[in-house]
Amino acid sequence: MDERVKAVIRKRKQFVEDAFAELGVTGTDLELRTRLFIAYLMWNGVTFPRTSATRSRDLISSLVRLLTP
Repeated sequence: MDERVKAVIRKRKQFVEDAFAELGVTGTDLELRTRLFIAYLMWNGVTFPRTSATRSRDLISSLVRLLTP
């Protein structure tokens, strides 16, 4: 994998991880929530390409509520 791609992935992971950490999430919960959130955002459009923009926004809002304490 190209080093630039790896750098972008690290920055995205750190950004999401920092956001969950600010909410008080720690340890394994922090790692799992970070991974789930990033995986959902990266693969949702590929896995479910015919989802409308409105529905996608609603689902992301629900995901945030699900993953935040």
